Amino acid sequence: MTPLHSVGIPPAALDAELFELLGFRWNRSAVPTIIRTHSFERVCFHFHRMLPEFVWDARVSRIKKTIQWLYFMGALV
Repeated sequence: MTPLHSVGIPPAALDAELFELLGFRWNRSAVPTIIRTHSFERVCFHFHRMLPEFVWDARVSRIKKTIQWLYFMGALV
C-alpha cells in the first residue's frame, strides 16, 4: 500500500480527511513533541515493583464480583 503523502496529497488534506473519518478534532500543537524515555532496566524495575499490586487489585475485584453474584443468586443473605 502506498502512503498517501507520497502520491502528492498535501498534509493539510490528509488532516482534514483524518478528522472527517474520526468525527472529532483536536489541537495538534497542544500535543508534546518531546516524550521522555527511560532505560529498559528502569522500566523492568517499575513493572516488577507494580506487578503484585496489579494482581492483588484484580483478585480483590474478582472476589467482590463473586460475592455480588452469590448475593444476587440468593446464596448469601
